[in-house]
Amino acid sequence: MGIAFLLIISMSIYDGVYAKTDAAVMHANCDDETIKIYVKGLDSKDDDNEADELLIGKRECRHLTSYDMEDDEQNIRTLILIANQKTVEVPERKKTKKLVRSIIDSHAEDEQFRIATFGKELTYFSEFSDDYTSVSRLLDTLKFNASKVHFSQMLSQAMDDLNEDSYTGYTRMIVFASGMDDTDGMAGDQLNEKMDEYRYPIYTFGYEETDNEQALQDMYLLSDMTGANDYDLTATDDFEPVLKILREDYGLQIFEASVPAKSRNGSVRKVKLTLQNGDTLSFSLRMPQEMKGATADILESPILLVCAMGVAVIIIVLILLLFFGKKNKRPVNQTTEQKIKSDENDDIATEQPKNMPSKDSDPFITKGWDGQDSLDITEQPEKLHTVMKWAADAQKNDEGKTVFLAPKHIAVMDCKDGRSIFEGDMQADLLVGRSRSADIRIAQEDKSVGREHCLLHLENGTLWVLDKGSVNGTLVNNKMIEKDRMEELHSGDILTLGNTDLRIEL
Repeated sequence: MGIAFLLIISMSIYDGVYAKTDAAVMHANCDDETIKIYVKGLDSKDDDNEADELLIGKRECRHLTSYDMEDDEQNIRTLILIANQKTVEVPERKKTKKLVRSIIDSHAEDEQFRIATFGKELTYFSEFSDDYTSVSRLLDTLKFNASKVHFSQMLSQAMDDLNEDSYTGYTRMIVFASGMDDTDGMAGDQLNEKMDEYRYPIYTFGYEETDNEQALQDMYLLSDMTGANDYDLTATDDFEPVLKILREDYGLQIFEASVPAKSRNGSVRKVKLTLQNGDTLSFSLRMPQEMKGATADILESPILLVCAMGVAVIIIVLILLLFFGKKNKRPVNQTTEQKIKSDENDDIATEQPKNMPSKDSDPFITKGWDGQDSLDITEQPEKLHTVMKWAADAQKNDEGKTVFLAPKHIAVMDCKDGRSIFEGDMQADLLVGRSRSADIRIAQEDKSVGREHCLLHLENGTLWVLDKGSVNGTLVNNKMIEKDRMEELHSGDILTLGNTDLRIEL
């Protein structure tokens, strides 16, 4: 039953996968606009290996380019999954930890690792990190105590978790288990669907037992179908050939192109890459969900796009002319009845109490003002221009009152040399870490700091810090803050991230 199940997967994913070439599509992903395909087994110096055409379904992708892995802006991510089943023998347990440490030690530049165990549930030890020393130490806490392994279900969940990150860099999976023996039923169907939606290389390492030969073969077939390799860990003593194969992923060829607008509908589509020598590579991949119908047609056609922009400009001009025409138009005469009503309204206005604001002069009076005290209870600043903000700059406090947000000036300094890392007005969240996208960026040399280590959050004038699941945690004044819980910051507080101490001034 297991082989039949995997044959179905193989047919669904690899319907004409390789027409001629021995190359393999290791990984593929796409965001709202771009598809990236990572291919193994191509020589980038060979002109015949250049891309000729890329089709999603029957639609051709534009702006097709290729480049080497070393030119990819995204780092490599390696997810290591270890089945912590009780039946794994002690020698294999030790060998597993030793091999994982060897894989981490032979990492590529800025490669990120994440370790998880699985049995009846999937447990992550950390987020993706390039703090290699800390990641290796996590193996010391690894215990083999699971009574049963739900292989298909846990592998499906791991794929979903990877896909939720929407990461567009190369991502691979390394799995240690005694085999795949749950291919029947719902779990098997679920894995079938995930294999059809996602494209991740799955390197498998098996523990040989007395009666798991078929389960191992089923698991190894996952590697064959994803262009990866499989190994019998029980019979593997020399790790260097394994590490050499894994390092070949650092020299992949990347093909990138624009996703046609009509293909951005969230469906699973066949993707076909044709090289200039005629060789083809095909696989399935879930497309991004964006737009469809008339909007997609307009964006796909340059002529329709120009026409639509012209129509939009005309409409905007007409609206502006109509607006200013009404604004400058003055009534010629008032009728006698209008003058009488105007005089009556003036008399009523003069009878108002002196301390009652006019409904035209005070922006805080509600539109339904009827002479009663119906003022908005919002706190009123002294000057009118300070409260004329967009709705996005206001929020409700615990009492239901509207509170206007104001930028808060903060300064962040390195305690070692007093150097200013950040200074300015803060109104949105600030990401702190070693990532290139971080708002407050820590030096790359300090590997103890996570790429996305923590978040500074401003709410109702109060500054808070939130740890984003970093390996080494976040300390405020030498006190470790709790995970998933914000800690208030005051002027002069010391924020500790790994080996870096930051002083916060408000």
